[in-house]
Amino acid sequence: PKPPRSVLELFRGPMIHDMCAVLQRRFPMFSTGVRLCKRWMAAHMLLGEFSDAAVEMLAMYAHAQAPRAPETAIALLVRFWLVLAETDFALTPIVVDPAGEIDQNTRRVLSAAFDHGRAEGSAPPL
Repeated sequence: PKPPRSVLELFRGPMIHDMCAVLQRRFPMFSTGVRLCKRWMAAHMLLGEFSDAAVEMLAMYAHAQAPRAPETAIALLVRFWLVLAETDFALTPIVVDPAGEIDQNTRRVLSAAFDHGRAEGSAPPL
C-alpha cells in the first residue's frame, strides 16, 4: 500500500470505510462490487493513478447515481464504468452521500467551493 499523502488522508480513510460499511449493511453485494472495481482498475494498471479511497468513493458515487440500486457486483462495475466514461472530473465535483444527509443548500456550497478551487487551480485531486 502507498503511504498517505497527508495527515488529512490518515483521517479520511477510516471515514470512507465507515461510509462503505453503511452501504454494505444495506446492500450486501456492495463490498464485492468495490473489490471488482479495484481489480478492474488494477488489471488496467490504473490503481497507481487512483488511491484505494478514490476507487471506493467513485464506487459509492456510481451506486448513488444509479436509478435503482445495483443488485449485483457486475451491475455496480458497469455503473462504475459509466461514471469513469461520462464524468468530466475537471468540471464536476463528486459529492458522495450514502446516507442521504446532504441537502441542496450544502450541495450548492460544495459546488461553489469546487468551482472556486478550480478557478484558482487548487481543486481537490482524486
